[in-house]
Amino acid sequence: MHNKNILIGIVLLTISIVSIVAAVSFFQALRKAELEFNQKKAVLVKDNLDLKDRLDSIQDLITQKTEAAAAIEKEKRALERELGILKKENEGLIASSSKEIESLKQKSLILKKKIYTLENSSIVQRLKEAADKENNENIKKVLDDSLKKIALIKEGKSVNLEPIVVKEDSEFQPVTAAPPSQEKTDRQGTVLSLDRKSNLVVISLGRKDDVKEGDRLHIFKDDARIAAGEIISVRYRISAAAIDDIQYKNTIGDIKEGYKVIVTERP
Repeated sequence: MHNKNILIGIVLLTISIVSIVAAVSFFQALRKAELEFNQKKAVLVKDNLDLKDRLDSIQDLITQKTEAAAAIEKEKRALERELGILKKENEGLIASSSKEIESLKQKSLILKKKIYTLENSSIVQRLKEAADKENNENIKKVLDDSLKKIALIKEGKSVNLEPIVVKEDSEFQPVTAAPPSQEKTDRQGTVLSLDRKSNLVVISLGRKDDVKEGDRLHIFKDDARIAAGEIISVRYRISAAAIDDIQYKNTIGDIKEGYKVIVTERP
């Protein structure tokens, strides 16, 4: 009996020791698992924080891009409105230009007809028509005086060209004999003076250069013909011409002393 109790005590003690060892091992394993869990948790927390930072950065970038897109869209709408305004203005300018071009074409056609009429009429007829249409008394008087001078010249009478100021080297030189004959070619000289009121010019060519009444005078500026006229009075060293043809964009005021002139035979 006594041995049985001892045996039971030994068994119980062994069981207790094994239980204690098992409990200690279990707690150690549990502690190790807890440490591993905490380490994994720390890693997950760190990853979560990094992810949150990345998400915040992405959100900021998205916000910036959204704001930039909104600004671009706003600028696009403003440009579209401006483009619409410019398109309307352009259409208006095209319509206005078309009207102006058409008006200029009509004016050009009328001017061409007038030029054709003038070019195919005599200088006397042109002056008469101008005098009949002119309302300004001073200009009309100049035209009438020019008609009278032309009539006197055609009758072989002398004409007083007092309104024209002539340089000293172009004073009248009377002669008793006709100058020697010259080959009939275009003659070149210069403008000596100009009477803008009567559209008369005096040139440095005369009978000595074989210039005759009715010959055509051509006036040049830098080798570009700007005006033409008809010789109406010839002296030995000078001649007077009535300007009857002025090139487009030029006026009688553009003719200056010293400009080159060429005289051609009457057509």
